[in-house]
Amino acid sequence: MDQNLARALRAEGTGVWVRNVTTAMVVLSTLFVALRFLARKVQRLTIGIDDYLILAGQTTLFAAAGLTFGMIHNGLGTHADTVSNERLTNFLKLLLAFECVYVTVIFIVKISILRMYIRIFASRDFKLAARVVEGIVLAWWLSIALTCIFQCNPVSKAWLPLSPGKCINLKAFFYGNALPNILTDIIILSLPIRQVLKLQTGKANKLSISFIFLLGSFVSFASIYRFTTLLVFNPLDATWTLAPSQAWCMIEISTGVVSACLPTMRPLGVRLAGMLGISTGEARPIPSNPVNLATFGSGGSSRKREESLHHSHFSRLDDDDEEPDSPEYVAGAGNPAKRSDEQPLGSKHYGRDPAVHAAKARFDLPQVR
Repeated sequence: MDQNLARALRAEGTGVWVRNVTTAMVVLSTLFVALRFLARKVQRLTIGIDDYLILAGQTTLFAAAGLTFGMIHNGLGTHADTVSNERLTNFLKLLLAFECVYVTVIFIVKISILRMYIRIFASRDFKLAARVVEGIVLAWWLSIALTCIFQCNPVSKAWLPLSPGKCINLKAFFYGNALPNILTDIIILSLPIRQVLKLQTGKANKLSISFIFLLGSFVSFASIYRFTTLLVFNPLDATWTLAPSQAWCMIEISTGVVSACLPTMRPLGVRLAGMLGISTGEARPIPSNPVNLATFGSGGSSRKREESLHHSHFSRLDDDDEEPDSPEYVAGAGNPAKRSDEQPLGSKHYGRDPAVHAAKARFDLPQVR
């Protein structure tokens, strides 16, 4: 009787915990994607390529969650000696599929963030650097995805370990996946900081903008912690030893989606604060020379405003190919579905000067006094 109880307890395992973590993280990431698109609607802005990419990333995350649930059903979180051969084979098939989907979610989210950077910052050098990082991320994804698929020769040996053939060292492969992933996380997080520090604005604004970009640092923490969980991986008891790593995989990719959406949340936060009667500092007295404020320190003359457009390191977060006289640049004109519902600096009309719009980015940055 005691042996049967011990076996039942071993069979119960940590699958329930992995399932609960996966469910919670999927709900959280879905909520933030919905809020991202709500923020775009509230601002009456067109949907950009980075928005479409994050939607694709969330859709792929749903697939990762489905595969995780399938792995739990087939033994994830229990010791391998309690899992039937049929379920173990199914588990290994699902693991192979999950590896490919997992790296695809990470790839899409990172490209979405880099595309957002390219739309935000006007510096050509910065755009070039962001595109170089895109190339590195693409190369990483292709190499990992192909290695996932062809990790065994023949491929079927990945889920039929006793069949003839050869496979790569799975633990070494997991390490090779995790380390470049963590490195590119750090690069992407640090990429905009230098540009933010160049902004001609107060320290408080620089810190707040930097904080927005650094909110994604938890993803790096999740990646690093997930890496530590791989240290206990044992191929002979994969269903048990992979459970913590599987949960942290879902935490990592879900927080990646959340972090990519966080920079777009400020307009909703400002509106919510207004509804609750909380001051956000948006309705401050406006100093003379609003263009100087809007361009983070450019001069007041027309010539200086024009020069500021060429030297500014920060651009509007709307579509970067929009023309200056488009409806988004002229408040109250053109298609109401495309015009901005915000009129910064207290003016009723922005005119054709896109310099004013450099400060009204998707973050709805506070005015500089």
